[in-house]
Amino acid sequence: MAFENRFRVLKEGSTLYLHGVISETTNFIIIDEMVRGTKYFNCENLESASWNGLLAFEQYLTNLDEKITLTKVPWKIYNYLRLFPQVNKSYLLDSIEILICDPKYDNLKNAEYLWFNRTQLEQLGREQGVFISWEEKLIVSKGEFILPNSNQDIAHKEKAWYKKNQEEVDFWHNYFCFANVTGYLVLNMIQSLQVTLENLLNDLEFRVQESESALNLLHAKEEDVHCRADQIHMIIFGFHTKTDKLYRPIEDVATGGSDLAWKLQKLALSDDNDNDKQLDKIIEDFCANSLTIEKNLSIIEEAGAKSGEEISILGVTKQLKKELDEVNDDKVTPEILEEVRTNLAILDPISDGDWPATKKLFLEHIEEIDELIEKSTVLLQGFDLLRQVLEHRLEEGQEILEFRERDFDFETIKQSIHMHINEHLVTVQEKYACRFFLPDASIIDQGATPGQTIVF
Repeated sequence: MAFENRFRVLKEGSTLYLHGVISETTNFIIIDEMVRGTKYFNCENLESASWNGLLAFEQYLTNLDEKITLTKVPWKIYNYLRLFPQVNKSYLLDSIEILICDPKYDNLKNAEYLWFNRTQLEQLGREQGVFISWEEKLIVSKGEFILPNSNQDIAHKEKAWYKKNQEEVDFWHNYFCFANVTGYLVLNMIQSLQVTLENLLNDLEFRVQESESALNLLHAKEEDVHCRADQIHMIIFGFHTKTDKLYRPIEDVATGGSDLAWKLQKLALSDDNDNDKQLDKIIEDFCANSLTIEKNLSIIEEAGAKSGEEISILGVTKQLKKELDEVNDDKVTPEILEEVRTNLAILDPISDGDWPATKKLFLEHIEEIDELIEKSTVLLQGFDLLRQVLEHRLEEGQEILEFRERDFDFETIKQSIHMHINEHLVTVQEKYACRFFLPDASIIDQGATPGQTIVF
């Protein structure tokens, strides 16, 4: 499975076929050897992509001398790629996978994925307007969010109720889309962090176990005990359990929000007498859905900060160094030395048979453990950023409900939500999503820059 998921590239004619997974560790240098004479990157066989992996991918595309066209881009990747500023500028999109659904359904459980090419979507937008239908089904979301930076002319054939209330309906639809995609991006980052951290922590456990086995030999202990490695193993198990608990609740909130955005889209295409009441109900339901995430915020803190704290308080490297210093050098026999070198996988021929030189390499081994601990702790802090993103959506939901209960007018609510979003952009994901779905919120001039954004 690991082989199947690794990023790999095949070339046929003027097309590169991308396979596997794009992650933050993907090395795009492998493309350099084949990119000359290439016009298209076929993405159909990409299994998934992490956010940081896509950031690196776009940077690679932007730096190429030739403008590349991406074809067969799966929705699970395009849903995030469309947020990027250079899409359809430094590189182009041809065929993309789009979500469509029969309007008879109130949720997206029965939605389907279909391939559309760029010219098809542009033509449909010119003919139909803001929301696009296809063979009695609807393309989910507004046309401008399906083909960003396309500059196509859009027809204006909307229903009377939508035309009358377009500013308000558009705001809520756009805000719903923004909130939903930030939720899905949190899931993406949790998965990415989970994989990266588990690899780091497993490596940490293995290296500590190596060191403890070597120290057991040097101190002539009767049993090969691994107290600290066992403790790290329990932390890894706890971390995995906590992150697994996070996924479903956040996914439920994002899915519920997407269903409500779909209901709002259908409402915009109708002229029912009770549309105003239906709009109020959809807004209230969306806010209530956002509030359900509150009880899971503590789990994010436990998975991140508390796991990091548990690792730090073990004092692993301090104890290993102490035990290494306490070794009686005179009692290190050639046989013990050879076993220690085998345990630590020391292959350096110059230090072979030399305990002082091997001891120095052992100390370097422990320093590498310290570096792994530091990397793990820094990555675990990333969960705090994810908690903040979810808290922002929670706060917005609370604010909307409070303002509506006090009968604030729509314009006041809109400006307040725009201001809140603008002041709380803590990640690049939020910044890109805001600029894409709520451009007015991303350019508010407060005499200061928006909240500090972090590439994460």
